[in-house]
Amino acid sequence: MKKTIAVLLGVVMLAGLFLVANGSESGKLLIWADETRAPVLEQVATAFEDAYGVPVEVQEVGFGDIRGQLATAGPAGEGPDIIIGAHDWLGELIQNGLIEPIVLPAAMVNDFDPVAVDAFGWGEQLFGVPYATECVALIYNKDLVPTPPATFEDLIATAKGLTDQEAGEYGFLIQEPDPYHTFALFSAGGGYIFGTDADGVLEASRSQEPTTGWSPACSTKGNWR
Repeated sequence: MKKTIAVLLGVVMLAGLFLVANGSESGKLLIWADETRAPVLEQVATAFEDAYGVPVEVQEVGFGDIRGQLATAGPAGEGPDIIIGAHDWLGELIQNGLIEPIVLPAAMVNDFDPVAVDAFGWGEQLFGVPYATECVALIYNKDLVPTPPATFEDLIATAKGLTDQEAGEYGFLIQEPDPYHTFALFSAGGGYIFGTDADGVLEASRSQEPTTGWSPACSTKGNWR
């Protein structure tokens, strides 16, 4: 089954799939995906069946329901072979024994952005493959800022010039409290959230050597949103 999954990923370049610990019936692939991705996977499933003769069933499951249903169906042996979800599901799924590690050829792994692949890693093992990444971006009003700031210092100066607190007008806004949107700011100054243990697994009780430079905050999708 693992070999079949790897072939599927290699043929269609579908990054972002999780291999579930207790799959569906032997000789058949069952995939859970939300309403946005299920139609795309239906097309992929048809091409895969034609090429390899392996039946593929795609079941539409709400994005917010996949983990909960997997926790029930997986241990009963009625869960899917693959799910589509966000990389930050990883810890919960591993700790509950709901997904299995996958093995991909080095050449295939090298086709993906290292940051995206790392997001699906736990220690030395890989549990998913990313199909998309999303990053925080700075959006500016060209009518107010004809030329975007080249440095963060320029951004601060521009924002101050456009801020009138009494009028409720601000030159720079960011969603708070939300570490996802602020991670790039404190990591650029050497801040961090968690360190890692000897196996490279994130550990909340450990510190880590600060780094310098800009480190954008990205959320990786791999069979997720």
